[in-house]
Amino acid sequence: MSCHLTKHRRGFPFGLTEVTNMHAKSNNTGVTFSILKLKQGESNQFNSPDELAFLHMDGEIVVTVGNQVHRNKRSSIFDEQPFAVRVCRDVQVTVHALAEAECAIFETENLRKFSNAIYLPKDGKDEHRGEGLMEDTS
Repeated sequence: MSCHLTKHRRGFPFGLTEVTNMHAKSNNTGVTFSILKLKQGESNQFNSPDELAFLHMDGEIVVTVGNQVHRNKRSSIFDEQPFAVRVCRDVQVTVHALAEAECAIFETENLRKFSNAIYLPKDGKDEHRGEGLMEDTS
C-alpha cells in the first residue's frame, strides 16, 4: 500500500486527484479515494453512480445537497470538529470554494438507497483519547 502514501508527499495539486480506485486491478482498496483542492471561486459538482462521502479538511466552502446549503470554514483537521457529507448514489453535491479549500472524497459501490447525511461541526463531540491514563502522557 505504500504506493498510495508516497506519491503526494508535498501536497496535492489543484483539481481532483485520485489516490485509489475501487476498480483497480492491483492494490485494490474497494474505495475510490480522491483529494479535491479548489482555488477561491472554483466549484466542483458530483453526481456519482456510487455512494459518496466527503470530509472538509481545510479552507472555506459552501456545499449544496439538494435544497440544503451549508457554509463551513476549517483551518485544522485536528483542532476543529469535522464537516462531512454522505449521500447515496445519483445525488448531486456541489462544493464551492469561498477561499482555497481541500476536501477528501470517498466513493464506494452501494446500490441501497438511504437518507443523505450532513454532519455539522456543532454536532461533533471531542474525545480526548487516553486522557487520565499514564499521567496524561499518551
